[in-house]
Amino acid sequence: MDDRPLVVASATAVSGFEVPHHKGYRPLGQLIVATAVGLYFTPEAFQQTIDHFVSMVIAAVLTIGAGFTTAIVLYGLTKCDGTVAFFASMPGGPAEMAVLAGGQVLLGISLGANFRREQFARDLKFSIALVATTVVLLVQCAAVAAGLWLVDSGPSLASYLLATAPGSVTEMALTAKLLGQRVALVTAYHLVRIFIIIPLAPVLYRAFRRALSGRMTFDNLMD
Repeated sequence: MDDRPLVVASATAVSGFEVPHHKGYRPLGQLIVATAVGLYFTPEAFQQTIDHFVSMVIAAVLTIGAGFTTAIVLYGLTKCDGTVAFFASMPGGPAEMAVLAGGQVLLGISLGANFRREQFARDLKFSIALVATTVVLLVQCAAVAAGLWLVDSGPSLASYLLATAPGSVTEMALTAKLLGQRVALVTAYHLVRIFIIIPLAPVLYRAFRRALSGRMTFDNLMD
């Protein structure tokens, strides 16, 4: 994974220098990354989806539930807005963090250019809390992976850990390939979760908000 464009652009912006970037960088990078994600849905991945569909849905539901509990922990640590806590904690890495040279360079510059020194200082406590809650989410996802492995010991534990990890499909598929794990299985698990989270995100958010409206503050962006 090459995050150098994002790191360099962020460091430059935080240092007080203007980062030259075009407004078209972000949509072009997203287009490149989205095309790459689509290429991962191969016939082999489709067959894995058919063979393991029930366990994939169960894993998706459990990891989404892990996102719910992680959001509660994040809110408890930072007292941030409930909407922020929810979307920051949902599993499934953003497509713009995908490992793709052209797309990531453009997205890295576009994202990094928005950082400011004042913002970094203000958000330092929140960033530390994000690291802590990321560990919480990873532990919960690892528990789901261990459960799947105990039920079906065909794939390795490493494959299940990658399949249930909160990262993006491209990152996890490439990691599986580098580690010699079952790329099609990992890809299929992530795609099923994506196909569940994306259309149901508003419903999940409203359910989360109703359940915790008395304990958290929420903005009105999703109303």
